[in-house]
Amino acid sequence: MESQFTVTPHTHYHVECYDKHGTHKWTEDFPNLVTVLGRARLLNCIFGAYATTEWHVGLKAGGEESTADTLDSHAGWAESRCYAGNRPAFTNTTATSGEISNAGNVAVFTVNTDASSIAGAFLTNSSDSSGGAPEIIYGVGEFASTRVCSSGDTLNVTITATITSST
Repeated sequence: MESQFTVTPHTHYHVECYDKHGTHKWTEDFPNLVTVLGRARLLNCIFGAYATTEWHVGLKAGGEESTADTLDSHAGWAESRCYAGNRPAFTNTTATSGEISNAGNVAVFTVNTDASSIAGAFLTNSSDSSGGAPEIIYGVGEFASTRVCSSGDTLNVTITATITSST
């Protein structure tokens, strides 16, 4: 007898903002959609067609995301580059019980632009904006409302990716 079940990928973001003095300013928790290419990459990694050894965290400036988004084509929203350097690495733990997270090594952004609007975050296989193939957005999500950061603020981003199943 063949058993069928549904597997659904989910990603949850937890973002904390601290001012330049280390005082907690705000916290956002939000889910995201997983793009078509993100789901394809997940399946390809699981079943061995290829493996991405590095994932990176980016910040979303605003606009609406779509399951068809790629890093080269996400017309509904813009990336926020309110920090210096490359996108920080998503340094995760070993997956257990259908969940993997970077809780032990959060992605840290130091804001270097005053009045920076941050609307969410995303997970990609690219550390920078220089282009290359293939640049995949695994998932992208947004805050309940856009947040404004100041130069010197620190954003700590924790991402938890989960796969649930039902029979």
